[in-house]
Amino acid sequence: MGGHAAILAAARHPELIRALVAIEADVSGPDPTPNGRLISAGGSTRGRPPSAHEWQRITCPTLLILARSSFISPSRVDDLRGRLNWLNR
Repeated sequence: MGGHAAILAAARHPELIRALVAIEADVSGPDPTPNGRLISAGGSTRGRPPSAHEWQRITCPTLLILARSSFISPSRVDDLRGRLNWLNR
């Protein structure tokens, strides 16, 4: 399963996901539209990265694995870690 698909599955179906391992996966910024869905010309939400709101919905333990020369900056990793609600309980 790809990183974006795994993040979306963990956010949308927490009852099915016990733990999440995301390798070099990031989320988009704030929700792309007021209702949290980016709609393409064909009416689909497929092909877009998960939103920050979806990332915050993850309730399972999550491991982020990044390459030494990752395209995701250390400050972005800190931001993602801070947005995981299950860490802040």
